[in-house]
Amino acid sequence: MPEQETSHGKYWSYSFRKGLEIYNQDQLVLDQEAGRQTRSFGLVLVEGFFDVAKLVEAGCRNAGALMGAHISTDQIERLSWLRSRIGFSSVVLFLDRDEAGRNGARQAFERLRQQGFEVRVFDWDRTVTAEDRGLEPIPASIRDPADMSVPQLQRLRAQGVI
Repeated sequence: MPEQETSHGKYWSYSFRKGLEIYNQDQLVLDQEAGRQTRSFGLVLVEGFFDVAKLVEAGCRNAGALMGAHISTDQIERLSWLRSRIGFSSVVLFLDRDEAGRNGARQAFERLRQQGFEVRVFDWDRTVTAEDRGLEPIPASIRDPADMSVPQLQRLRAQGVI
């Protein structure tokens, strides 16, 4: 509702404040496979819950969302807490392909590095292995992780990208 967005922000509920939390943090801590993947592959940070859902559908359960393109100080503190609980060694910033996502990834990269995190930023301009066509660029129509197909995400995982 426009009234809620104006008064309380776009994403709001009683127990979830986007600037304080990492969406899917409960599964990262409580789900054994999510924890194992996070320790093995690092934590994949995306912008939204649809991105997390698509990654989980592809079998990549080591995903959390910022619920926007920018990372807050409280979210960095939450990531430090998650790292102490799970023991992951790196963060992959897989933010959207738009200007806000690219700017947010640069900002988050610097802020996380300052806090001692090992950080990589997903390169939207990279070439990736296609099903049967060799290497090709990521199509321009794909604007965020949720736009990717399950096989595309699975290939990125197999290649060690996410």
